[in-house]
Amino acid sequence: MSFVGPRPERPFFVKQLIDEVPYYNVRHSIQPGITGLAQVRYQYGASVEDPVQNSSTTYIM
Repeated sequence: MSFVGPRPERPFFVKQLIDEVPYYNVRHSIQPGITGLAQVRYQYGASVEDPVQNSSTTYIM
């Protein structure tokens, strides 16, 4: 486990995000973190659009 990395999401939302966010599934290949990059750099995500805006693939770029 790293300090900053992708945090687990509820399965219901994972299925929805995989369908709507390009490369969302790739984030599961990165080592999980105690805190997420979105918590460090962005405001609270309340919609499906927020992970797109927050660059959910930032971990692999």
